[in-house]
Amino acid sequence: MRRNFTLIKPFAPSADSGTGVRLKAHSFTLIELLVVIAIIAILASMLLPALRNAQDKGKQALCKGNLRQLNTGAAMYADDYEGVFVPSLAWQPGPPPVSRNGAFVDWKTNEDLIWPYVMNLDVYWCPMRVWTTETYKGNYGFNWNITRDTRTADQNAPSPTNPCLKLPLKLSQIRDTAGKLFCYDSGAYGTSQNEVVAPTGNFWYLPGTCMGRNPEGENSTHLLTGSVSTDYVMGRHSRGINTVMADGHSSWLVGSQVFRHGFDTAADTLFKVPVP
Repeated sequence: MRRNFTLIKPFAPSADSGTGVRLKAHSFTLIELLVVIAIIAILASMLLPALRNAQDKGKQALCKGNLRQLNTGAAMYADDYEGVFVPSLAWQPGPPPVSRNGAFVDWKTNEDLIWPYVMNLDVYWCPMRVWTTETYKGNYGFNWNITRDTRTADQNAPSPTNPCLKLPLKLSQIRDTAGKLFCYDSGAYGTSQNEVVAPTGNFWYLPGTCMGRNPEGENSTHLLTGSVSTDYVMGRHSRGINTVMADGHSSWLVGSQVFRHGFDTAADTLFKVPVP
Protein backbone atom coordinates (compact mmCIF):
# COMPACT_ATOMS: atom_id res chain seq x y z
CA MET A 1 0.00 0.00 0.00
CA ARG A 2 1.42 3.42 -0.95
CA ARG A 3 0.81 6.38 1.34
CA ASN A 4 1.11 10.05 0.47
CA PHE A 5 2.39 12.51 3.07
CA THR A 6 2.00 16.29 3.08
CA LEU A 7 3.51 18.99 5.28
CA ILE A 8 0.43 21.14 4.95
CA LYS A 9 -2.84 19.94 6.41
CA PRO A 10 -5.81 20.69 4.18
CA PHE A 11 -9.06 22.12 5.42
CA ALA A 12 -12.39 20.83 4.24
CA PRO A 13 -13.24 21.63 0.63
CA SER A 14 -14.24 25.20 0.00
CA ALA A 15 -16.56 26.52 -2.63
CA ASP A 16 -14.29 29.48 -3.45
CA SER A 17 -11.22 27.22 -3.98
CA GLY A 18 -10.51 26.22 -7.52
CA THR A 19 -9.18 22.86 -6.36
CA GLY A 20 -11.86 22.27 -3.85
CA VAL A 21 -9.29 22.24 -1.03
CA ARG A 22 -8.24 25.19 1.15
CA LEU A 23 -4.72 24.85 2.60
CA LYS A 24 -3.96 25.63 6.22
CA ALA A 25 -0.92 27.94 6.63
CA HIS A 26 1.35 27.27 9.62
CA SER A 27 3.01 30.20 11.44
CA PHE A 28 5.75 30.19 14.11
CA THR A 29 4.89 31.18 17.63
CA LEU A 30 6.92 33.88 19.42
CA ILE A 31 8.57 31.23 21.61
CA GLU A 32 9.70 29.26 18.55
CA LEU A 33 11.16 32.37 16.94
CA LEU A 34 13.06 33.25 20.12
CA VAL A 35 14.45 29.70 20.32
CA VAL A 36 15.68 29.88 16.70
CA ILE A 37 17.26 33.30 17.29
CA ALA A 38 18.98 32.02 20.44
CA ILE A 39 20.40 29.02 18.56
CA ILE A 40 21.71 31.26 15.77
CA ALA A 41 23.33 33.59 18.34
CA ILE A 42 25.04 30.65 20.08
CA LEU A 43 26.37 29.28 16.78
CA ALA A 44 27.61 32.73 15.76
CA SER A 45 29.42 33.20 19.09
CA MET A 46 31.16 29.87 18.52
CA LEU A 47 32.10 30.55 14.91
CA LEU A 48 33.22 34.20 15.05
CA PRO A 49 36.40 33.61 17.12
CA ALA A 50 37.42 30.84 14.72
CA LEU A 51 36.76 33.08 11.73
CA ARG A 52 38.70 35.94 13.36
CA ASN A 53 41.61 33.62 14.10
CA ALA A 54 41.62 32.39 10.51
CA GLN A 55 41.64 35.98 9.28
CA ASP A 56 44.57 36.84 11.58
CA LYS A 57 46.50 33.79 10.40
CA GLY A 58 45.91 34.87 6.81
CA LYS A 59 47.33 38.31 7.57
CA GLN A 60 50.29 36.75 9.35
CA ALA A 61 51.02 34.60 6.28
CA LEU A 62 50.78 37.66 4.02
CA CYS A 63 53.16 39.52 6.33
CA LYS A 64 55.68 36.67 6.13
CA GLY A 65 55.47 36.79 2.36
CA ASN A 66 56.16 40.54 2.41
CA LEU A 67 59.24 40.08 4.58
CA ARG A 68 60.57 37.34 2.30
CA GLN A 69 60.24 39.65 -0.69
CA LEU A 70 62.02 42.47 1.16
CA ASN A 71 64.78 40.02 2.09
CA THR A 72 65.06 38.94 -1.55
CA GLY A 73 65.40 42.59 -2.57
CA ALA A 74 68.12 43.07 0.07
CA ALA A 75 69.95 39.96 -1.17
CA MET A 76 69.87 41.27 -4.74
CA TYR A 77 71.24 44.58 -3.48
CA ALA A 78 74.09 42.74 -1.75
CA ASP A 79 74.87 40.83 -4.95
CA ASP A 80 75.35 44.15 -6.74
CA TYR A 81 77.57 45.57 -3.96
CA GLU A 82 80.13 42.80 -3.49
CA GLY A 83 78.16 41.04 -0.77
CA VAL A 84 77.72 44.11 1.48
CA PHE A 85 74.33 44.37 3.17
CA VAL A 86 72.10 47.33 2.39
CA PRO A 87 72.84 50.32 4.72
CA SER A 88 70.24 51.52 7.21
CA LEU A 89 70.87 55.08 5.94
CA ALA A 90 72.98 56.09 2.96
CA TRP A 91 73.52 59.20 0.86
CA GLN A 92 71.46 59.19 -2.32
CA PRO A 93 70.06 62.50 -3.61
CA GLY A 94 66.42 62.72 -4.57
CA PRO A 95 63.04 62.09 -2.94
CA PRO A 96 62.76 58.76 -1.09
CA PRO A 97 60.39 56.35 -2.88
CA VAL A 98 59.23 54.51 0.26
CA SER A 99 60.10 56.32 3.52
CA ARG A 100 58.75 59.71 2.34
CA ASN A 101 60.31 61.31 5.38
CA GLY A 102 61.20 64.99 5.17
CA ALA A 103 64.15 64.37 7.48
CA PHE A 104 65.79 62.17 4.85
CA VAL A 105 65.49 64.10 1.62
CA ASP A 106 68.96 63.09 0.42
CA TRP A 107 69.43 60.15 2.78
CA LYS A 108 67.70 56.89 1.99
CA THR A 109 66.63 54.17 4.41
CA ASN A 110 67.01 50.43 3.85
CA GLU A 111 63.52 50.34 2.39
CA ASP A 112 64.33 53.10 -0.12
CA LEU A 113 67.62 51.55 -1.19
CA ILE A 114 66.12 48.16 -2.07
CA TRP A 115 63.17 49.71 -3.92
CA PRO A 116 64.69 49.09 -7.41
CA TYR A 117 64.75 45.37 -6.56
CA VAL A 118 61.22 45.21 -5.13
CA MET A 119 59.16 47.72 -7.13
CA ASN A 120 55.93 46.93 -5.28
CA LEU A 121 54.83 49.35 -2.58
CA ASP A 122 52.27 46.91 -1.15
CA VAL A 123 55.10 44.62 -0.02
CA TYR A 124 56.32 47.31 2.40
CA TRP A 125 53.06 47.47 4.36
CA CYS A 126 52.28 45.01 7.13
CA PRO A 127 48.59 43.98 6.95
CA MET A 128 48.43 44.46 10.75
CA ARG A 129 50.14 47.86 10.70
CA VAL A 130 49.07 50.55 13.15
CA TRP A 131 50.00 53.54 10.96
CA THR A 132 48.36 54.47 7.67
CA THR A 133 50.23 57.72 7.03
CA GLU A 134 52.48 58.20 4.01
CA THR A 135 55.57 58.55 6.20
CA TYR A 136 56.95 55.04 6.59
CA LYS A 137 56.60 53.72 10.13
CA GLY A 138 54.82 50.98 12.04
CA ASN A 139 55.54 48.35 9.38
CA TYR A 140 58.95 46.70 8.90
CA GLY A 141 62.49 47.44 10.00
CA PHE A 142 66.07 46.19 9.62
CA ASN A 143 68.71 45.31 12.21
CA TRP A 144 71.02 48.30 12.48
CA ASN A 145 73.87 46.19 13.81
CA ILE A 146 74.03 44.52 10.39
CA THR A 147 72.91 47.25 8.00
CA ARG A 148 74.35 50.23 9.90
CA ASP A 149 74.13 53.98 9.50
CA THR A 150 76.70 55.30 6.99
CA ARG A 151 76.25 58.99 7.77
CA THR A 152 79.91 59.80 8.39
CA ALA A 153 82.15 62.51 7.05
CA ASP A 154 84.50 59.99 5.45
CA GLN A 155 82.99 56.72 4.24
CA ASN A 156 86.48 55.16 4.15
CA ALA A 157 87.12 56.00 7.81
CA PRO A 158 84.04 55.04 9.86
CA SER A 159 83.78 56.25 13.43
CA PRO A 160 85.89 54.08 15.75
CA THR A 161 83.73 55.00 18.76
CA ASN A 162 80.30 54.13 17.38
CA PRO A 163 79.92 50.75 15.62
CA CYS A 164 76.62 51.85 14.10
CA LEU A 165 78.53 54.40 12.05
CA LYS A 166 80.54 51.78 10.23
CA LEU A 167 79.92 50.38 6.81
CA PRO A 168 77.36 47.56 6.63
CA LEU A 169 78.53 44.01 7.21
CA LYS A 170 78.92 41.18 4.77
CA LEU A 171 77.15 37.88 5.37
CA SER A 172 80.52 36.18 5.80
CA GLN A 173 81.27 38.44 8.79
CA ILE A 174 78.29 37.26 10.84
CA ARG A 175 78.49 34.31 13.20
CA ASP A 176 75.30 32.31 13.74
CA THR A 177 73.37 33.83 10.82
CA ALA A 178 70.34 31.68 11.70
CA GLY A 179 70.15 33.39 15.09
CA LYS A 180 70.46 37.03 13.99
CA LEU A 181 67.49 39.21 13.15
CA PHE A 182 67.68 40.88 9.75
CA CYS A 183 64.25 42.30 8.86
CA TYR A 184 61.07 42.04 10.90
CA ASP A 185 57.88 43.68 12.16
CA SER A 186 58.94 46.97 13.68
CA GLY A 187 57.82 50.39 14.78
CA ALA A 188 60.69 52.17 12.98
CA TYR A 189 62.43 51.56 9.65
CA GLY A 190 65.41 50.20 11.58
CA THR A 191 66.12 49.24 15.18
CA SER A 192 68.73 47.71 17.44
CA GLN A 193 68.77 46.38 21.00
CA ASN A 194 68.44 49.99 22.17
CA GLU A 195 64.80 50.15 21.03
CA VAL A 196 64.08 46.96 22.99
CA VAL A 197 65.64 48.37 26.15
CA ALA A 198 64.16 51.87 25.96
CA PRO A 199 61.28 52.44 23.49
CA THR A 200 60.73 56.13 22.82
CA GLY A 201 58.77 58.58 20.68
CA ASN A 202 55.94 57.17 18.63
CA PHE A 203 57.71 54.48 16.62
CA TRP A 204 61.06 53.54 18.22
CA TYR A 205 59.97 50.14 19.53
CA LEU A 206 59.45 46.48 18.62
CA PRO A 207 55.92 45.02 18.80
CA GLY A 208 55.14 42.76 21.74
CA THR A 209 58.40 43.31 23.60
CA CYS A 210 56.62 45.02 26.49
CA MET A 211 55.46 41.58 27.66
CA GLY A 212 59.06 40.59 28.29
CA ARG A 213 59.62 43.67 30.41
CA ASN A 214 56.56 42.95 32.52
CA PRO A 215 54.27 39.88 32.23
CA GLU A 216 51.42 42.25 33.05
CA GLY A 217 52.51 44.24 30.01
CA GLU A 218 49.67 46.76 30.05
CA ASN A 219 50.81 47.83 33.52
CA SER A 220 54.35 48.52 32.38
CA THR A 221 55.35 52.17 32.22
CA HIS A 222 56.52 53.42 28.84
CA LEU A 223 56.33 56.49 26.63
CA LEU A 224 54.16 55.07 23.85
CA THR A 225 50.48 55.93 23.56
CA GLY A 226 47.35 54.99 21.61
CA SER A 227 47.44 52.25 18.95
CA VAL A 228 51.25 52.28 19.09
CA SER A 229 51.07 51.36 22.78
CA THR A 230 48.75 48.44 21.93
CA ASP A 231 51.18 47.26 19.24
CA TYR A 232 54.04 47.46 21.73
CA VAL A 233 52.17 45.62 24.49
CA MET A 234 50.20 42.99 22.56
CA GLY A 235 52.45 42.33 19.56
CA ARG A 236 51.41 42.35 15.95
CA HIS A 237 50.83 38.65 15.27
CA SER A 238 49.66 36.52 18.22
CA ARG A 239 51.72 38.54 20.72
CA GLY A 240 54.81 38.34 18.56
CA ILE A 241 56.50 39.41 15.34
CA ASN A 242 57.35 37.89 11.98
CA THR A 243 61.04 37.92 11.15
CA VAL A 244 63.56 36.98 8.50
CA MET A 245 66.91 35.99 9.97
CA ALA A 246 70.31 36.83 8.48
CA ASP A 247 70.56 33.43 6.78
CA GLY A 248 67.27 34.11 4.93
CA HIS A 249 64.87 31.80 6.77
CA SER A 250 61.62 33.24 8.11
CA SER A 251 60.39 32.76 11.64
CA TRP A 252 57.85 33.93 14.19
CA LEU A 253 59.08 35.06 17.60
CA VAL A 254 56.97 35.87 20.64
CA GLY A 255 57.63 39.41 21.88
CA SER A 256 58.86 38.33 25.30
CA GLN A 257 61.46 36.12 23.61
CA VAL A 258 62.74 39.06 21.57
CA PHE A 259 62.99 41.05 24.78
CA ARG A 260 64.87 38.36 26.72
CA HIS A 261 67.36 37.57 23.96
CA GLY A 262 67.61 40.96 22.32
CA PHE A 263 69.81 43.06 24.54
CA ASP A 264 71.67 41.11 27.22
CA THR A 265 75.40 41.58 27.78
CA ALA A 266 76.45 38.49 25.81
CA ALA A 267 78.15 39.04 22.48
CA ASP A 268 75.68 36.84 20.61
CA THR A 269 72.10 38.05 20.85
CA LEU A 270 69.26 38.42 18.35
CA PHE A 271 70.55 41.88 17.43
CA LYS A 272 74.20 42.17 18.37
CA VAL A 273 76.93 40.79 16.16
CA PRO A 274 80.70 40.78 16.62
CA VAL A 275 82.32 43.94 15.28
CA PRO A 276 84.85 43.01 12.59
